[in-house]
Amino acid sequence: MILFTPHPPQMAFTFTLEQMARLDRRFACLPPDPALLVQDSALLLGGFLTLRLGHHEWRGPPDVSGAFPPLTEAEWAERLGLGGLPVRAVGRAELGPLRGWTDGVVYTFADRLIRHYPLGDELGRLELHFLLQAGLPGVRVLRAGRLGAQGELTLWRAAVGKEG
Repeated sequence: MILFTPHPPQMAFTFTLEQMARLDRRFACLPPDPALLVQDSALLLGGFLTLRLGHHEWRGPPDVSGAFPPLTEAEWAERLGLGGLPVRAVGRAELGPLRGWTDGVVYTFADRLIRHYPLGDELGRLELHFLLQAGLPGVRVLRAGRLGAQGELTLWRAAVGKEG
């Protein structure tokens, strides 16, 4: 069972995994530890998520900072269930349209995950704007994603600095 509460909380919905997979297809095949998937999906959907399976529960608020451990890009992609999904490779010069995204999440990496920017939040968009304007200092890879109407992820990857 999945409890979804839009942010700011005004109502709540209870979904089965099959129903939730219509909003975010990654719920059709959960990873062994879905904690980061629940958090990422909460950021993408702009709502509080609580996944309950048996006696286990994972929570994902839509407005956290520091919620993601310092994973490598490969570890991050695996834990979020991104393997096998199409990723659009973009150059630094093609990142301008991200400033117009009002939903989704941007992740920045050096050797490991540096930070995430929830684009459904005005502060997250503003911080990303300043980061892009400054030329992405300290960032080697920028990953961006957002959910489509059928729960499919649109993923971007930009190698913007020296990759080790």
